[in-house]
Amino acid sequence: MPSFFPPRPKQESIRTAICQETSSESNPFVAKKTLWHGYDAEKLIANYGWTEMLFLMSQGELPTPEQNQLLNKVMSFLANPGPRDAGVRAAMNCGVGKTPLPTILTTGLTVRGGMAEGAMHIEAAMRLLNGQFGLDQQRTSLPEHAAQLIHEYRMFWEEHKNDEVVPWPEIPPGFGLYYGERDSRAVTLINLLEDEGGNILNLALEIESVLSQENNPVYLTLSGVVAAALCELGFTPEHGAGVFMIAGSAGILAHGVEQLPRNWNEYPFWADSSYYNYEGPEPAKRVGAEE
Repeated sequence: MPSFFPPRPKQESIRTAICQETSSESNPFVAKKTLWHGYDAEKLIANYGWTEMLFLMSQGELPTPEQNQLLNKVMSFLANPGPRDAGVRAAMNCGVGKTPLPTILTTGLTVRGGMAEGAMHIEAAMRLLNGQFGLDQQRTSLPEHAAQLIHEYRMFWEEHKNDEVVPWPEIPPGFGLYYGERDSRAVTLINLLEDEGGNILNLALEIESVLSQENNPVYLTLSGVVAAALCELGFTPEHGAGVFMIAGSAGILAHGVEQLPRNWNEYPFWADSSYYNYEGPEPAKRVGAEE
């Protein structure tokens, strides 16, 4: 074995702090009893709901009622991204193309995982709000904290703007314009969260206050509000990106499956002049018998 591989333990085993299974006496491949983060799985299923299980899996403890209410609101708001969303459109294309059902969802989620209003953007926005793009220095006020986070991200972007793997946005993630105007979805979610957003949302609003006074003003986007809520709930950026993907999967699946029985000619046709425009050169070379 090449030397750059770490040595394997003598007794190979799966290591996890999430799930403890006790094998059945009659079949070691079957679990007789299961604990999730120390809680009896059967009792959890009998007494708690989906968002509480999602929180538990990521954080190791059950949410408080207030945390669960906040997570429920965010998940519900994100449940149907709508046909304007790139991930939903990808799933719809798969559906009308009669792609196998499992591929419809995975294709939509793959597109939703990108940087453009996707899970990568949520992760980046959470890192911004957590101060992970620079040194976490002592700050004396909320405005100073916001200004320092903006400065740290811009320094980070200057250093990494040419990265080929991650297309870091020039504007601090979680902020910007939505088709040239302030993101009304973000405003709606802020109003729905009321006082539940907590300190992180207040920080995000302070960053918005700074950015909105610059020469090219930008504002909180939906990604920024979601990132703030997930930070407030204690999710890591990696888990936050996953929660964003899971939340939108309901709408992605529904829109994709809806297109399955449709005919391809019911979908916007690529040759329709209102939908597709060719801007290349006119045919100039003859082919075969035309010569």
